[in-house]
Amino acid sequence: MRYAIWMLATLCLDAQTSHTAAQPRAAAEALLVKYVNAVGGTAAVSVVTSRVTRGTFDNGRGLVEPFVTWVKTPDKLATQIGGKAIADAAGSGRATDGRIGWDKNFVGTGLRDLTGNELVDVKRAADPFRAVHLVTTCPSLAMEDRVEPLGAAGPIVRCDRSDGTERWSLNPASGLVERLDYTSRAGRTTTIYYDDYRRADGLLTPFRERIVVPGATITYTAATIRYNETVPDSVFSKPSH
Repeated sequence: MRYAIWMLATLCLDAQTSHTAAQPRAAAEALLVKYVNAVGGTAAVSVVTSRVTRGTFDNGRGLVEPFVTWVKTPDKLATQIGGKAIADAAGSGRATDGRIGWDKNFVGTGLRDLTGNELVDVKRAADPFRAVHLVTTCPSLAMEDRVEPLGAAGPIVRCDRSDGTERWSLNPASGLVERLDYTSRAGRTTTIYYDDYRRADGLLTPFRERIVVPGATITYTAATIRYNETVPDSVFSKPSH
């Protein structure tokens, strides 16, 4: 009898713990639904297969160049910096074809392969509405109180992954994503600020992304953004030099 009572108490405690653990995820998912509705709705987002962004790249140290970024869901991305094609001897940029990735730099480092977290980051960036898909792509999703240095009060959706933790800061009024803080398991934090939201093919999209890493700030300012343009797979091919 005592054993039966102990077993019942244990099962009740397990159920209560499971329910408590599910609540933060449910709250996070509700915020992400608000974000989806803010940018244009599930139906509009679900049909996006590509995005082409053209604008200005600023490395914060005096280098300002035109850029173009092609993405093709779910995991193809190529960014060209400057007026030369990446495949050109003087070209610069980075890309992934969904399997392998590479970076080509015009300050002397040449062509190199992307591996580990660098490759994972580039492939994740190929999702034009990455926060929308956290419900299905994030293994551990929850709400988190905003604390310094994340600034003013507002909701944060936390995603724990095997390689690190993402903290998505959303505007409490608009529901739009304002900031992403990604901290790797090694303790390195990259912060991306999203602002200047405008309509692009009916979808509310940030036209400016400011990326802050230790010792550097890089800004991508879009002039045009187009969804569902035809993007040839050749733009994601690794250059020979």
